[in-house]
This record gives sequence, structure tokens and C-alpha cells, in this order.
Amino acid sequence: MACTNQYSGTGIVLKVNVSDSAGTDMKTVGGQTGLTRSSSADFIDLSNKDTGAVVCGVPGRINKTLTMDALAPVSDDGRDAIQDAHDNRTAVSIAVFKSAVLQESATAYVMSFDQNDPDNDKSTYTVNLQLITAWA
Repeated sequence: MACTNQYSGTGIVLKVNVSDSAGTDMKTVGGQTGLTRSSSADFIDLSNKDTGAVVCGVPGRINKTLTMDALAPVSDDGRDAIQDAHDNRTAVSIAVFKSAVLQESATAYVMSFDQNDPDNDKSTYTVNLQLITAWA
């Protein structure tokens, strides 16, 4: 099998709406170094005295999150929009693109925004987003 770029995450980037209420003014968040999309389901425990020693239950709500790591630029419209959404506790429109082609979009809350400014090394930040709509 020939070595191809189809498995590389290099071309996959997060974009964020920076200005309009329709969510169409999407800008790439600059300096991205990592993007992780996670999905998990709650477990509703229905165990009782009649079910015995084995846990009995059903899946509950789906929880989708996104974590992005990036170099910390001095100024970047995408980064600024994410930080503003976090500071103002407002939802933000986000989209994932692969090689400039829209893969999926959603609305999310910025749950954390952590910046690391070490001595004698690059400044980075990590953003954790909680989706409040399904990926579309």
C-alpha cells in the first residue's frame, strides 16, 4: 500500500464564527496543533433488588465535546472569538474543515480556556468546547 495523506490530521482545522448572528463569518483559529472530537454516553443505572448482582441499565444522553490545542498568537480573530464567548458565557458557532471542505458544524459553549506561557518555550493554549447541538 502506498503511503498517502488520507490518515493525516494536518488538514483538519476548527473554524469559529467571528461576527454575524447567522454563523456564516467563519475564520480559522490560527496556530492549531491538535483537535480532538469526543463522544460519550451517560449510563442510566436501572439496577434494583430484583436484578441481582449484575448492573442493569440503558444508555442515556450523548455528550459531545471538542478539545483544541494551539500556539498562542498575539492576535487572531478566531482565538479572540473563542475567548470572548468564554468570558461572556455565550454560545459560539463552530465548524470542522478538512482541506477547506466543511466536514461538520455545531454550536458550543467554551467550557475552559487555558493558556500556558512557559519560560524559554512557546506559548500555547487549550480550549474545551461542549456541544449544545448535534454535529450537522
